[in-house]
Amino acid sequence: MSISTIKDPRDPAIVNRLEATRVQNKKDFKAMAASRQELRAIRATTPKACTKCRKTDRVCPGLTLKTCAKCNDALYCSKECQKADWSLHKKFCEKTEGPGIIKLIDIFSANRVLDHYLQACFILQFDLLYRRTHFDAPFLARVDFGVEPVQIPDFFRIFDGEALPDRPLTGMLQVNGFTPLPSKKCLSPTHREIWLKGRERWREITGHAESEVEEKFAVGLVVFGRADSEHGSVYAINILDAAKNEVRCGEPWRMTSAITGEVTEMPFNIDNCLRFMNKHVRDDHKNQLRLRTQMQPADVQVIRDAAGNVDTPAARLLRAKIAPDPAYCRWLVGPGTPIRP
Repeated sequence: MSISTIKDPRDPAIVNRLEATRVQNKKDFKAMAASRQELRAIRATTPKACTKCRKTDRVCPGLTLKTCAKCNDALYCSKECQKADWSLHKKFCEKTEGPGIIKLIDIFSANRVLDHYLQACFILQFDLLYRRTHFDAPFLARVDFGVEPVQIPDFFRIFDGEALPDRPLTGMLQVNGFTPLPSKKCLSPTHREIWLKGRERWREITGHAESEVEEKFAVGLVVFGRADSEHGSVYAINILDAAKNEVRCGEPWRMTSAITGEVTEMPFNIDNCLRFMNKHVRDDHKNQLRLRTQMQPADVQVIRDAAGNVDTPAARLLRAKIAPDPAYCRWLVGPGTPIRP
């Protein structure tokens, strides 16, 4: 669409559609979102691991994991592990106000709605809907996160290099990429142990025999991290029938533009699953999901790098994410330079 065809966002008809869209988004979020009580209950049963040695509090009862006091983004079971990891960790350790990325990832993984659509990504990527072979090895993918302003106009102020307001910017966790990994090359003994423990836990929950779990149930591994950091948190992910059924139906999402009123059908694919997860987090205006945090200088820099075509993994992922996403439509904040992946 050319700039000449863009409608004025101040047009009363557009203002009314914007308000109607906001109201509908609020209703949709309320109907679907996990409650804080539910999130707390799930997080209480989610194992946490030492950043260095990967020991978990589930495998080692009584294990105490302490968070790096500066960045809140690393967990250690001992001073020895913290010292051994310092040569790597110091490259990414920055003072952080509020919860670090590790805590946000922990909260994200405990969210049943977000986990459901992450399962859908695995099903689509690894063809799990019709796979009939034994799952004697995990399928593995990496999910890269970023932190962006909750307000799109603030995002574009950063993107366009404008001066930022003299106030802390509230940010939110966003999924910037889903990348399959070759399990034979990327699977370490520690990763395999996490996978086996995840499969054992699934067997306990379902009451199935080990052979049935191996044959009928898909348990994979997901590496959560940031493209600008070598650290990552590894979780087992169980592929449930509910996610398979939704992928099997494959019904497209229907999006109504708040600007034009036009209804667009979006195919049920990995990119749109990620887009839905990001929208779900963005629609959480009261921080019910606990996925909001204060923007850090490093978060701002990633957005500026994406605008300047800086060739870093984080900037490349962000450019690829926002280029086709209607949520980043410049019509709402004025015309500017087109975004290119």
